[in-house]
Amino acid sequence: MNESDTEIISGILKSAGFEAVGDLESADIVFLNTCAVREGAENKIWNRLESLRAFKRKEKKRLLTGVLGCMAERLKDKLVEKNKVVDIIVGPDAYRDLPRIISSLNVNIKICSF
Repeated sequence: MNESDTEIISGILKSAGFEAVGDLESADIVFLNTCAVREGAENKIWNRLESLRAFKRKEKKRLLTGVLGCMAERLKDKLVEKNKVVDIIVGPDAYRDLPRIISSLNVNIKICSF
C-alpha cells in the first residue's frame, strides 16, 4: 500500500541477509505494509489477514505474519486481540529493528511481502 516504505523495508531485510520470495507457499513470513491514509486500507488489511488465517489452517503451515506501517501502529491492540494471526507489529519508526525482531523468533525465514 505504501511503495516507498515497502522499498525501505525490502532494502533493510535484504541487507540483513533475508531472502524474498514471490509466492506465499514458499514464504515463512508475510508482511502486510499498511497505510492509514488510503481509503479502504483498513478493510483490505482485515480481509488479507482473514485470507492468511485460512491459508495457514488449510496448509497447516507455520507462517508468521507481520503488519507494518502507520496503521499497524494505530491498531496494534486490535490486531493482536481481534485477529490472533499477527505475530509482528511494527510502526514506521521501527523498520530498522525488523532483522533483530525476526532473528529473535529463532526461525529460518524466507519473506513474502504484500
